[in-house]
Amino acid sequence: MTRWMRTGVVVAMCMWPLGVAAQVRDAPPTPGASTTPTGTAALGGVVVADASSKPLRVATVVAIGAFTGVLRVTSTDSDGRFLFTNLPADAYTVAASKAPYLGAVAGAKRAARPGSTVVVANGASNTTLTIRLPLAAVIAGTITDDMNQPASALVMAQRRQTRNGETALVTTGGMVPTDDLGRYRIYGLPPGDYVVSAVRPGAPPFRPRALSESDVDAALRAAANAAGDLPASTPAGPIGRTIAYFYPGVARASDASVLTMSPGDERSGIDIRVDRVSGARVDGTVVTAGGQPLRQAAVIMTSGGAFSTTYGAQVLADGRFLLSDIPPGTYALIATSQRPAGLFGFASVDVTGDTSVNVVMRALMSIPGVMRFDGASPPSPAGLTAPFTSLSTQTVPNGAGPGARPIATPSMSDGSFLVTGLTPGRYLFGGSAYLGPNAATTTWTLQSIVADGRDITDLPVDITPETLPKALVVTLTDKWQGVSGKLQNGEGQPAIDYTVVIFPADKNYWTFGSRRIATARPASDGTFTLGNSGIASLPPGQYVLAAVTDISKDEQYDPALLNQLLAAGTPITLVPGERKVQNLVIR
Repeated sequence: MTRWMRTGVVVAMCMWPLGVAAQVRDAPPTPGASTTPTGTAALGGVVVADASSKPLRVATVVAIGAFTGVLRVTSTDSDGRFLFTNLPADAYTVAASKAPYLGAVAGAKRAARPGSTVVVANGASNTTLTIRLPLAAVIAGTITDDMNQPASALVMAQRRQTRNGETALVTTGGMVPTDDLGRYRIYGLPPGDYVVSAVRPGAPPFRPRALSESDVDAALRAAANAAGDLPASTPAGPIGRTIAYFYPGVARASDASVLTMSPGDERSGIDIRVDRVSGARVDGTVVTAGGQPLRQAAVIMTSGGAFSTTYGAQVLADGRFLLSDIPPGTYALIATSQRPAGLFGFASVDVTGDTSVNVVMRALMSIPGVMRFDGASPPSPAGLTAPFTSLSTQTVPNGAGPGARPIATPSMSDGSFLVTGLTPGRYLFGGSAYLGPNAATTTWTLQSIVADGRDITDLPVDITPETLPKALVVTLTDKWQGVSGKLQNGEGQPAIDYTVVIFPADKNYWTFGSRRIATARPASDGTFTLGNSGIASLPPGQYVLAAVTDISKDEQYDPALLNQLLAAGTPITLVPGERKVQNLVIR
């Protein structure tokens, strides 16, 4: 059969805390404590530095049994060697860690990926394992203020990742404070693309300076606010605000330099100047679709990223609002009405200086629908809900507003329902819809969602007032689909060191968290199962089945990986109700 063997990778696993447990060498259980299974098998080997192959002493080593649940912890000796004895027969994951290296698993070919399980029978011994620990990456630099003096700041390195076509920054390792010289050092970083940012905590007082004309104007505005002329979310006077700055000294994450780090990289000189700036004012009006001021409304403006900040203000009787002392950046401004309820307004605001914006309110959108059943003994639809998931809560590239999590009202006895609370945005129509006697015995699953005659099941759809569907038809079924088989190597032996992946041949379904993408680890005899009844069912369609090594958490949703597997995997088709048997051979 077609196969795919992905080289390289892996998960820095483990991370059993360094400390007392790390110093215990295969310690016996405490008297009176619950016992764990034992046997006559043994596992051992050596932990070495990946680049030099130098043995690493006092490294923490963990062995975890896949079927017995056995957990053993030990540490390496002066020669980097470790040994676990009295183990029951099982398939073990053996991992090691030691600062300043990245943790790694036996059999892993690259950092930050899972490795291979080690099968050992009673009476057997495998003491030839080698676990290679790559050096972690390091980013270091100095943070200064607007006077080029060392600044007390918190510094963060975030990995840049892409999900559903949108770039996100994921925090790695938390915030690191600078020392008295403004220096910082972030270590223990796995390979990846990073953006570095710094922010000064608190608000130290300003150095005395002469007032400018703009300062006087701001003071007058503050006095006017106190008299009730304009509301302000923050004082409108000449108050400076320290904001997040990204390397090499920019206020927007989109303008930041991206640092590509490999194992062992040490990047110094990543210096950032954190200025104190006087924020801008954002004012405007909130009006109805007919142009009338909306009196009872509130405005909030939110920035994205790790240092997300929200500013808010009430709208005056004439529809005006004021947000003051706003740092530069791109913000989502959202207005909501208290009376009449059910209205919203949205604008994307790019703050480079004082900015005015008008917000036109409109009604939240809704879509009516009906629920149908395809199968034996359909349940009553009364009280059931329809499956909808917001794909994005951020402004989408086409300029639509922020997505919101819609509410599908319970269906009536005739199966009708209403999806309410929709704002312009991108939505995923699909997900894990299920019906059954209870959550443990689900028997029904989503078959299709059709909008105005178009099948949009599990597909992202842009919703605007102009593209709002007139009606939805949601069909549930008691049929389910799945794939099972056996994964073997060229010698006919179980290939348990791999992960079996199934994914749609159609790239339009390659969305993060898709129910059409699934993984399974083979059992000790090489058998695997993908899909089951109810919510675990794979929808009918054309798929690709492949076996991979060293796949990390959620990597099965990465389009780059799926593109590699597309040509090398085994194509299969699932028809409604089919449980296909498909064996794979690794050659």
